Amino acid sequence: MLTCILCILLLLTFFSVVMNARKTSITMMILSVVSFFLVGNGLLAACLLKKLQAPYAVEKPVIWGARNAIILLGFGTVKLPQTNEVRPTLLSYGRITKTAEMYFACKQQAQRVCTVIASGADVLKTGQTEAAVYANVLIKLGVAQQDILQEGRSMNTYQNAQFVQPIIQQGKFDRVLLVTSGIHLKRSLLYFSAFHLMPIPIAADYINTQVTKLPSGYHFALSDFSVHEYIGIARFYMYSMLGLNQKTSTVSILMPTQL
Repeated sequence: MLTCILCILLLLTFFSVVMNARKTSITMMILSVVSFFLVGNGLLAACLLKKLQAPYAVEKPVIWGARNAIILLGFGTVKLPQTNEVRPTLLSYGRITKTAEMYFACKQQAQRVCTVIASGADVLKTGQTEAAVYANVLIKLGVAQQDILQEGRSMNTYQNAQFVQPIIQQGKFDRVLLVTSGIHLKRSLLYFSAFHLMPIPIAADYINTQVTKLPSGYHFALSDFSVHEYIGIARFYMYSMLGLNQKTSTVSILMPTQL
């Protein structure tokens, strides 16, 4: 996204030069160079990431209830070339392993109900839902199949919240955790609050960056990820003002025996 903006700035600079608009071309050129280095050297990414992740950097001890739900948000799947095997994307494994870690912490006392809710549809059209693919990995890590529920309809984070809500209500859970990337938690919690859910945030990862002298493609990627989150937050508030955010939902639950 930021890369596209920089390209637009360069095109405007080019057209300004062609049109012999000297002052405008100089201004656009300076703006392009400054923007390129602010994004490329990691300064912008560092500022944006800190505001997104800092509140969740330190994980607080979880006081488990009698009935606990651990919500796992998806981050895509990938179909391996020349095969039908579908796996989680690279950045998904941190979320999956963190979910398993929280599940095993919950199961330390036998009388507790510990349910993992894997949420995510087949967004990338691989033939399997994120929920199903992640559930299979969780089972391989030792999570009991009967303790996993799949929500396989949500195409985005807002729908994650929308379609998980009735599952939480039907399960009568008294403790709800939300596992996702640290950069994703702020927006996720905002969306879940729209459906009257206030889960305990669990950051599966924390992205760190350092300001460098020379621009780096890594910094461009981190900046894009961060801006995507801020746009999602802004869009939520805009939709709320326009009355476009849904408040209720119904959804069918895929039971563990159907995995």
